[in-house]
Amino acid sequence: MTIISILADGLIIARDTANIKPTATGDYGIVVTINDLRKVLYVINTKLTFSPVTESPGDLSYESISHNIVGMSIANVGAGGTLTATLDAIGY
Repeated sequence: MTIISILADGLIIARDTANIKPTATGDYGIVVTINDLRKVLYVINTKLTFSPVTESPGDLSYESISHNIVGMSIANVGAGGTLTATLDAIGY
């Protein structure tokens, strides 16, 4: 939960993260709440990381926005570690 910038028109660019611990290789959903925004208008950057780095963080296959919550479907996630989704979003 970080405010990155406040734009000239008053919109805010903010960053937040969420983690899941996949138990098996496969497809997973993850939800990121951008706490510094009331409404997400656009997601401008999505970064998926997996720790330990021996497994794939997967591929973003779907994204949905509701208020300040971004839900994502991620395909082909590795198992046995922690998947972290970091989002940069524009909103107010």
